[in-house]
Amino acid sequence: MLPFEGSWGRTPADCDLSNDDRRGTLKIEKGRVDYYAAGGPIERIVAKTPTSITLDLRLTGFGQASMVRTTYTLEVAGTRLLRTDVSPPARVQYTRC
Repeated sequence: MLPFEGSWGRTPADCDLSNDDRRGTLKIEKGRVDYYAAGGPIERIVAKTPTSITLDLRLTGFGQASMVRTTYTLEVAGTRLLRTDVSPPARVQYTRC
């Protein structure tokens, strides 16, 4: 997962550590994914290529837990990341911090 690991932000302000309102943050670490208000372990790697990875995540946040299938696709030489969620459907773009 090395090319995908690291901190990502939806806006430049999300990468500013002095900003207390970084709601568009995403952090991918070995075995774990964390968003602003939810996070959890990677349950399974479903598919992987050099530029994309599909994961089953067990996320908890706001007092709830859910299983989510998400695909992360690297773009622009690894400086941008596109997140595509299956259910509910969503597409979100991030920039590497």
